[in-house]
Amino acid sequence: MSTNRTLPTTGGAGGGGGSSGAMTLLGTATVTGAAATNLSLTGLSLDAYKSFFVVINLLGTGADSNNSVGFNSDTTAANYNVTRMRVTTVTLITRAVNAILGALVVGAGTVGHMWIYRDLDGRATAEFRIKEENGALITYRDGFVRWATNANVTEVGFYQSVASSLAIGSTFSVFGVK
Repeated sequence: MSTNRTLPTTGGAGGGGGSSGAMTLLGTATVTGAAATNLSLTGLSLDAYKSFFVVINLLGTGADSNNSVGFNSDTTAANYNVTRMRVTTVTLITRAVNAILGALVVGAGTVGHMWIYRDLDGRATAEFRIKEENGALITYRDGFVRWATNANVTEVGFYQSVASSLAIGSTFSVFGVK
């Protein structure tokens, strides 16, 4: 049995679109009005696409907070397996944690992207690459979040461990890839 998988592309020869590999903006979620604890986008359907591509730009305010991703409003940490690598200007750490992508730090930002697709067992898996900036300290995180169910992903959300830690202007966009 082959364990190879083909990563989705954003277009055919010459960078054109077409029906295979075409990317479609499905929606954008943005914090407006007041700082928020969670930010999610609903009305999605992973079953209708090969994968989702998520562009992340989260801004910190309030207190330092753990930044987690979840599907379909499932915020139960035990329902996710995460393996990640963290590199800062001074350390390299590998770690397995539940659902936590990284930290959202006061006055700092978390930017990056994530592919969400079904793994070989049919479970939603998010492969992420994010960067956190906090003054001179830059932290890079790379890893996987695997959901413990085969359910269709209809919502993607970012959840903070501290209330009101997502600043106004925090945003993420989800693109569907056919």
